[in-house]
Amino acid sequence: MAYLKIIVPLILVGGIYLFWTINDICRISRTHYLPKWGWIVVTLLAIPVGGIAYYLLERREGSW
Repeated sequence: MAYLKIIVPLILVGGIYLFWTINDICRISRTHYLPKWGWIVVTLLAIPVGGIAYYLLERREGSW
């Protein structure tokens, strides 16, 4: 039961991270390397690497 004190916060942080990234993908006007649905699939399949790749490749300077 002690491991739940570690697992539950990690799941919550991961869920918030996914929500934040997918929300950002949906709100961006256009993407350069993949269509929006492609970035969402990559983000969901490769947690957290997909979201990090999205932020490194798609987000431009000054667009935060």
